[in-house]
Amino acid sequence: MSYKKHFKNLIIRKEATVLSCLLSAALLLTGCSVNMAEATGGNEYFSDRDRNALIDDNNAVVVAFNGDKADIDYRGMDETLARVSTDEKGKISLNINKEGTFILKGQSPYAEILVDTDNSAKVELVLDSVDLTDKDGAVLFVKKADKTFINCAVNSVNKFADTGDDYTDETGANAVIYSRDDVVIHGSGKLEVTGNYKYGIVGENDIKILSCDLSVKAKKTAITANDSLRISEGKLTLESGTDGLHVDDGFFYEENSNITVSCEDDAVHATTDLTIGGGELNITGCREGLEGHNILINGGDIMINAIDDTINAYGEGDEPPCLTVKDGNLTLVSEGDCLDSNGAVIIDGGNLILSSSAMDDDGTIDAVGGLILNGGTLVAMGKSKGSEVVSDSSRQNFIYADTEQVIPAESKLRITDGSSNELLSINAIKDYSSVFFTTGGLKKGTYHVIMGENDVTTDLK
Repeated sequence: MSYKKHFKNLIIRKEATVLSCLLSAALLLTGCSVNMAEATGGNEYFSDRDRNALIDDNNAVVVAFNGDKADIDYRGMDETLARVSTDEKGKISLNINKEGTFILKGQSPYAEILVDTDNSAKVELVLDSVDLTDKDGAVLFVKKADKTFINCAVNSVNKFADTGDDYTDETGANAVIYSRDDVVIHGSGKLEVTGNYKYGIVGENDIKILSCDLSVKAKKTAITANDSLRISEGKLTLESGTDGLHVDDGFFYEENSNITVSCEDDAVHATTDLTIGGGELNITGCREGLEGHNILINGGDIMINAIDDTINAYGEGDEPPCLTVKDGNLTLVSEGDCLDSNGAVIIDGGNLILSSSAMDDDGTIDAVGGLILNGGTLVAMGKSKGSEVVSDSSRQNFIYADTEQVIPAESKLRITDGSSNELLSINAIKDYSSVFFTTGGLKKGTYHVIMGENDVTTDLK
């Protein structure tokens, strides 16, 4: 389902300047904690080297894989930087022992790369059309380093995969790419990761993905980080049996990327902050779409099709969860809640289309700490009756209408004011019987909510 289809048909006429709420005021009213990206702008999340994938070919070791063997060309450099060996089973091991740049080429059906350096070493692995499979372990295992860069070379297509057999080593690695230290995946080429055993990419610290074209298919989670997962201007295509993008004990940050996810559980899960900063996010199938304690949507074109919640700010404790939308085009389709928060839901801007088929307590918006409307345009079509709890602190008006008749999907929904000025026109995504609508400039008066053939009149007082 494409978000563009629905926003193309969304017609909005604003008759007044949208009122906005200062962040400090929202925090006082809701108790929401400040999202790290909102406080800092996210500028400190990537270093200059993270963003720079250029290398000096003259100061790089070249490793050429060729079936059951591999040749290493030190090119006059220190031969203790790395070595190649083959065990009794025919498995090729590239052991990287010191900081340096290593260009990898060729293919092998049974190979691994082991990075084991000192804690201050930075290792750059340049993937130049390399295709490696490991039958009993990770293709890339980073045991120790300060940071490992996986550089997808210009115009290259690279492939890492495991076969699905049990991992026989005792390292604890359970992914095609497994790192105990920081990992940066950058460059302008493509990397395809296939995790037939369990996971695609796992990092025990931070994972950063910049600019490259990354495709991950995994039996379980596609990409897992412990401390943080940060994506900038990347293209990601993820298909997984559990989560798509998962952070165990930290935050998720994205800016200006193109991400497509199809998974069985959470598409994006973070323990603390979860920030979407722009680009395009298309979650074609999941149980829950975005899940984090403190969620901030700063922009982008977002389409989520979920069995349960499309966006969920969860958790309890001293700092209540919070879900804030400041900008972006969001189309959220769910069997349960579209916007769900154990704290507040704050709408400061953006264009939101919500469609839920839930009947009981769930609905298009479930905000335990209240729904605060300060700007933007939101239309919610559902079957539950009035689950939206609008806070008195809201600075923008809303209208609500329902009917006993179920209005079928694809039928036209129109909203006009008392003078027949059209405020909204859209085709319904799912069957519905209730409409919640807010936009800038709604004034006291009579409005017509035209659901198919039903013209429901409602008054804004």
